Amino acid sequence: MLDKDRISLKEFRQYIFYPVYPVSNLKDLKNKQMSESFPFWRRNGLMPFIPKGKHNVEISFAQVIWLRILDHLRALGYGVSDTAQLCDRLFKDAYLEELPKKRIKYHYDRLREKELAQTINEDERETLLRLSQMLEDSILLYGLKFEINFLTDLIIWCLDNNQEAGILVFPGGICMKRLGEEIHPLGNTSPDPAAPHIYLSIFYFLKEFIQSEDLGLIRIPGLLNENEKKVLAALNSKNISELTIKLSGGEVVRVDSKHFKQISGDDAKRIRLAIGLGQYEEVTLSVRGADSITFQKLKKSIYSGSPGK
Repeated sequence: MLDKDRISLKEFRQYIFYPVYPVSNLKDLKNKQMSESFPFWRRNGLMPFIPKGKHNVEISFAQVIWLRILDHLRALGYGVSDTAQLCDRLFKDAYLEELPKKRIKYHYDRLREKELAQTINEDERETLLRLSQMLEDSILLYGLKFEINFLTDLIIWCLDNNQEAGILVFPGGICMKRLGEEIHPLGNTSPDPAAPHIYLSIFYFLKEFIQSEDLGLIRIPGLLNENEKKVLAALNSKNISELTIKLSGGEVVRVDSKHFKQISGDDAKRIRLAIGLGQYEEVTLSVRGADSITFQKLKKSIYSGSPGK
């Protein structure tokens, strides 16, 4: 597909769950009509979202991606029974775990915290109200269980975070999920990520639909250099108080970060006694090595007496 025929990232987000893609346009890796494989996939429980006999329907972008995954797994020789197990992990488990409700509740709780802290704006307040209504709508939540699953979860995460997401598929339908640089279990098993597996890149499948200019915003872990990885790791750190990036000729040549950690309670008392803070009210702590810590006293309290006394 030519780039001019692809859609923008905004349009993809808008229609990700809508039935807008004609099944008749789908060709498999052998350039045959993908609908020819539908009866086989349906018999093996791999295609729960297209009714039997309805091949001239339209499906969502998310459903197209799943069909692409099926086609690639078949081409790579991945077993049908194993693929059925993978399908259960992505769709059935999400259904049973009420994933849509969990996701809505997560965003509701975050906005509710902002409301209680009185830091919420009007747009967020309106969103909070809509989320509250959604949580009370049992019919809506039931319908969403057929649309939102662990595959769509990965697609949305990839787009929201501008980072690669993917699925690591092991023998037996066992799988893990990649979120940027991190890899997490997907299901009740946790295999060794280094074990031989098939990797299904969400970024790769998005290339079929989204214009390359918009896709260029997504960071692919394997394509990042060490300095770029360091920048991303620093940005993801919650205790970074200051980040300095030095560029030379448009390239990152150095990344410096300052961490802030508040020491309080009994730990603070022990440190004050150990280093004899006395009249000093602020110190800088530097870790020089595995066995040494340096304290630099920065500020001294103002004496109540006259200067020079």
